[in-house]
Amino acid sequence: AAPLRKRLYWLPPGQAAACATDLGPAAWVLELRRKRWVPCCWRDGPDAVERPARTALDATDDPKRPLADFGGDNAATVKRSLCKTPWVELLAWASEAPPPPVD
Repeated sequence: AAPLRKRLYWLPPGQAAACATDLGPAAWVLELRRKRWVPCCWRDGPDAVERPARTALDATDDPKRPLADFGGDNAATVKRSLCKTPWVELLAWASEAPPPPVD
């Protein structure tokens, strides 16, 4: 599995062992957070592809957001694995403000 976090390993002077310093999420995780890649559908409209921060994973979440739609036989498995930690914190599902209503 690919690492989810960047880490710096170094040998401090005067110590017998290496130290690890966490440098935050890995670059590929930040790229997934920034890009539109989640297939979703608006509850009363067309299908779309959105960023995780604009998408709800569960139908009980905010009704003003599109709902992630990982169609096919493995949809439940995909949702379950993306809802587990550490993915929830790294991808920040449904964390952006929903789009304003159109008059």
